[in-house]
Amino acid sequence: MKLVHMIHQVAQFIKNEYPSFKKIGVLSTAGTSISNVYQDGLAQFGLTELKVSNKIQKTKIDPAIYSKTYGIKAFTNPVTEQAKNELYSGINYLINNGAELVVLGCTEIPFAFKEQDINGVPIIDSTKILERTLILEAAPEKLKE
Repeated sequence: MKLVHMIHQVAQFIKNEYPSFKKIGVLSTAGTSISNVYQDGLAQFGLTELKVSNKIQKTKIDPAIYSKTYGIKAFTNPVTEQAKNELYSGINYLINNGAELVVLGCTEIPFAFKEQDINGVPIIDSTKILERTLILEAAPEKLKE
């Protein structure tokens, strides 16, 4: 049995698909951000993590995920416009601060986005990369493009 590390898979994907990119924006929960799991994992591949400001994390990103009145955990299908708008503000912050690519770094955030890029900046769903890796490990013949 092989251990699959999601953040390493994300970093490897970025290095393979976007080899010139160095500054990687990560949109995630405060817990993921504080743990520095992306910062440390990306650094092993020569990549630098960019995070939203503490203010945006507390006033926009975390409420967009956790709010009982409009957050993704309470309203997934469909995601509320307020949650989407607050997450977009985080992505825009990352892009405006130099992110060449943005990773949706938790399982909830991808519910709000179907775009492959925003303003020309690629948007990467970390859970899709993990899913693809697990299929390749377990049953590569079942992988669909």
